[in-house]
Parts: sequence; structure tokens; C-alpha cells
Amino acid sequence: MFIGGFIHIVCLKKDRSAQNKLKMFLIWALTSAGAIGLEKFYANVFYPELYAKFLGWNPNVAWQFEVSIINFIIATLGILSIWLHDLFWVASVITLTIRDWGIAIGHYLELILHYDVASGNVGLAVYIEIFHPIIAIALLIAYYNVKKFPRKV
Repeated sequence: MFIGGFIHIVCLKKDRSAQNKLKMFLIWALTSAGAIGLEKFYANVFYPELYAKFLGWNPNVAWQFEVSIINFIIATLGILSIWLHDLFWVASVITLTIRDWGIAIGHYLELILHYDVASGNVGLAVYIEIFHPIIAIALLIAYYNVKKFPRKV
């Protein structure tokens, strides 16, 4: 997410304003969320048993298909965020936050109630689900603040 944003900003030939820099990072944050959503969609639809085992959960194609649709929504919002901005970003960040923090709470409950220590339940992915929305929210707030009160950074 950050590497893509930095490369994009370095390659910019024109507008390097604070607003445009934040815009690039926000696009990359939402696009990376879309890529993660697409990966989770694919895993739940095409490899449900393997993905459930990775999470330490019992495979159940019914719940996994429903979850995959939510992940496909995130993927679609993330990819469309490249072209659709402003209020669309607000909706995308809200949707990402609800999904990721809800999933993180579910993983935490699985750890506490069922001592599920599978790498997919307590590994790096859980930290991404916690911090990715925080980063997206911070970028969105900063973007709107700079947009409202423009200044050079």
C-alpha cells in the first residue's frame, strides 16, 4: 500500500500538492483493500476447505459463499476507488472498516472462546484487518482537511 503510493507520487510529473499526495495514498489504500477482498473471495469460493482449515474453522460452503460476496463487494469498491472519488471513498472506507473490524472481532472471539491459534486466525492478516481501516480513515480525514484548507507540504 505505502510502496505503491510512494512510487506513484515519485512518478507524478505535475501536481505534487499535499491534497494530491494524500489522494494517491488513499487510492492505494483502497485498491489494496480491494485486492485483499478479491483474494479472500477467490479463496472462499474456489478453495473453501483449504481456506477454512487455514482459519482453523470448520468448512461450510454456505457461510463461506456468503462471506465471499462481502469480500467481492470490498474488491469492487476498492477497484472502483481508482476512478470514483470523494463521497465514494467515504462509503468505501466505512464498508472496509465495518468488514475488517467485524472480522477482527470474530477472530479475537475464536481465540478467546475456542483457543483457535491457527495462523489465519491470529496471524498477520488479523493485524492488517485492524490497522488497514485505521490508515484509510486517517488518510480520508487528512485528505478532506487539506482539501478544505489547502496548503503546501
